[in-house]
Amino acid sequence: MERKRKMTFMCINHDVPHEMIIRGGQSVFYACPKFDDDNLESGERKCLNRMTFIDAGGIIDKFAEIEDSIDPLEGTEDLTGYEFGYKGLKSRFKVIILKINDDEVRFGIKNLTALHQ
Repeated sequence: MERKRKMTFMCINHDVPHEMIIRGGQSVFYACPKFDDDNLESGERKCLNRMTFIDAGGIIDKFAEIEDSIDPLEGTEDLTGYEFGYKGLKSRFKVIILKINDDEVRFGIKNLTALHQ
């Protein structure tokens, strides 16, 4: 039976991760809440960490492949803290599994291309 879990994307370009929010413009994308000037503290710089819905789907697909490759006879492996890279059409990402359980997978996202890293 296929699992239905909530997939949450977190910006890890900060000391404390922020849940990424859906933004609109010419296209719809996920962005750090610190992308919006209204969410910035005085003197704080805008965070350019973002990803397209296509990249989000690709990251989920890559994670599913990683999870499916675990041998069920060897027991359940806790993938919390597992890190992998993902290359989309225009951007490279660092992805860290921040939380995983039967109900949710929380992905830490850093768009290395957008952040010039």
